[in-house]
Amino acid sequence: MLEKLNGKLMWERTPQGGIRVEIPARLDWAVVAMGAAITLWALLFMGITPLRMITQDTPGIAAWFFALVFLALACAAVGLLVWNFKGRTTLTLDPSEMKLVRSVLGFEWSTRVFPTREVRNLRYLPSSGYKLGRTHIPSVFCFEANDRTHTFASGLTNIEAFALIDRMLDVYAFPKERAVEYIGIRR
Repeated sequence: MLEKLNGKLMWERTPQGGIRVEIPARLDWAVVAMGAAITLWALLFMGITPLRMITQDTPGIAAWFFALVFLALACAAVGLLVWNFKGRTTLTLDPSEMKLVRSVLGFEWSTRVFPTREVRNLRYLPSSGYKLGRTHIPSVFCFEANDRTHTFASGLTNIEAFALIDRMLDVYAFPKERAVEYIGIRR
């Protein structure tokens, strides 16, 4: 049974001696505003384009091309909005494997599985904050596996991140390379 870990994080112990943590996608209001604007713009254009295509004798290839581009933009923007409101990442960690599953409205769309012994350099990068003239970079967890850097749990608060790290370190002590200590903090 899931219980509250901290903030919006929910967790439970697994029978294999590990943990399962559900991390909801964070509402990034800049993304929501941009997604809503693109959706409205694309839907408005989609309403205008069919009228023009109907009134023309033979719509040109450019009209069909722009109609498809704007339809794709509208679908992408709606998908982004749905992820921001209903998306979640589920982290399952036990001594043998680490599994990250991203799902939206109950549908899994991305699953990544790593042997725990290959996961190293787990770290939390706090957000850049909002500064005049700079873009906001949300917080994120990073780790190395399979010769790549992987990220998950974007947008956690510091308190949620520290609680998650505590639970993860209870299951497995992730190795860290010395060079990781020299990585800077976002400013």
